[in-house]
Amino acid sequence: MGHRCNMLLAEGGRLDVHYSHWGAQSVLSDALRGPDPFIRMIQECTKDDSLIQDAVFAEGIAFVDRDRHELMIWGGVFIRCVPVIRRAYMQALAPAWRGWQVDWCRNGIIDAWRRAGMDSPKFKKARAPVTEEALGQTGYTWVTILTDRAADYSFRPAADGLLLVGPRLVDLCAARESGRPPLEDNLGGGILIDAARRTMAWWHCESDPPEADLAEAWSGWQISRLEGGLPEQMDRSGRDGRQFALSQQRIDECLAHDLSRSADFDPIAVMRKLAGEGGTVNPEALKWPRADD
Repeated sequence: MGHRCNMLLAEGGRLDVHYSHWGAQSVLSDALRGPDPFIRMIQECTKDDSLIQDAVFAEGIAFVDRDRHELMIWGGVFIRCVPVIRRAYMQALAPAWRGWQVDWCRNGIIDAWRRAGMDSPKFKKARAPVTEEALGQTGYTWVTILTDRAADYSFRPAADGLLLVGPRLVDLCAARESGRPPLEDNLGGGILIDAARRTMAWWHCESDPPEADLAEAWSGWQISRLEGGLPEQMDRSGRDGRQFALSQQRIDECLAHDLSRSADFDPIAVMRKLAGEGGTVNPEALKWPRADD
């Protein structure tokens, strides 16, 4: 039980690895306090290289380079998964870190570790190949095919795996019924294909597929990224992307959800109760440093 978060602090040629058992619940809201409070909070967390998390267990990450004035961060639920909500968060974060380079870890903990000069198979999440059975299911990724008109098709696999199916996606779409995508907070990615022009554009809410694998799967095709998510996918296929965009009210609700997660649950109280009842509790579960003003 926990919401594990590594926080990496680089200064003077040294890299310190810190760990917070509950930090992923609050890392995004803590970062809004600005560099000094955030760094003090990191320094209060346990410093221990053995507590490095992998790409399976890590739910949050922050990399702070005090010498270069750089911040990389990743976490949340809606902020992590919906491009428009992530952009709203990053716009709110930037003023608190004025004079710093502030970036989102597009590939989660993997990007932070690479920026810190470390790489290991431990940081990579195993990517299971997409099965034929999964290709027959619907519900998570929407593929748009451009011919004389645009048509949209739903697939169950996430976009990072579906992309590696390559141009065969055109035939798979032709064999199923088209539909209408939901709003952008109800899916995990999208792919826009123009087979005649051999172009493919994509977006995904989680980690990217390996560049080499993507290039091999779409050999001879022009590949680009849809930074605007589903609305851009619709705009570039001749529709009005605003029909699929979130309202400002919904964006605000999603931001509030992610940034107030730490106020909705007191894990320390739960752990102390378990300890009082004779349970065995990880000492790290009784710590949760927070950034102050």
